[in-house]
Amino acid sequence: MLPEPVDDGIVVSNGVSRNVAFQTLTGLVDMNDRDRDELLSAATDRFERRLAEECGKTRAEVGDLRAEVGRLHIDVTRQVADVRLEVADVRLEVADIRLEVSKARHDFTEQFGIFRAAAETRHSELLKWAFVFWLGQAMAVAGLMVALR
Repeated sequence: MLPEPVDDGIVVSNGVSRNVAFQTLTGLVDMNDRDRDELLSAATDRFERRLAEECGKTRAEVGDLRAEVGRLHIDVTRQVADVRLEVADVRLEVADIRLEVSKARHDFTEQFGIFRAAAETRHSELLKWAFVFWLGQAMAVAGLMVALR
């Protein structure tokens, strides 16, 4: 323990703080080993208590951060799942569009085949009638040549 300061009865207005500081410093120098050990023990206990308080606060902050990171992880996982569902929906829509395009391509091929068959039929009919008219013209020219000879 620190020794009690002795009051000498002198009142000094400006030098009071210097006198008190000097007395305190003198008292510290005059301490014995037991007093120093008690002072160090008190300071160590105070330091350990403050260290424990700060470690507790730090642990609490780390726990809060872990909880927040956990919530964020859950949110991000949900958002990723939502995006995956949307991508799956888009893929289904693309597959439906591909199926429709394939059906349209098949229908166009079928219709073009029908049109082609109809065109070939008309073409053969036109050739047949052209041949009939050409044959008729050839016979008329032959008949005129026989008659004029």
